[in-house]
Amino acid sequence: MMLTTVGIVVALMMFNHERAEVRRIEVRQQCEQDPTCVQRLEENLAWARSRKEYVPIESAYGTQYFRGEVCTNDCGGHVAGYEWADENRIDDELRCGGNSDSFISGCQSYVKDLKAESLE
Repeated sequence: MMLTTVGIVVALMMFNHERAEVRRIEVRQQCEQDPTCVQRLEENLAWARSRKEYVPIESAYGTQYFRGEVCTNDCGGHVAGYEWADENRIDDELRCGGNSDSFISGCQSYVKDLKAESLE
């Protein structure tokens, strides 16, 4: 039997869905044995969501993230650094300077995102 491209894609999607379900079951079982598991999962989920958003994301446990970085205070420095880098077309992390670690981190996040976009 000859598989078409669509058939192969559908088969891969079904395989990945089955693997994801098996992984979810494994994680649930691990969480039953480890009381800190739920918090780690929530933090990881917030971190992952923050990579996709351009606004700060707060986890269920109060940790704030911006573009995959843990924020200090309200993420204002990270956001300002990211926006500054965008407005000034910063394309090299060495050009990310300032008086605030969070501002510099935001600028560096922008440069990383810019480089990742150019690879796509």
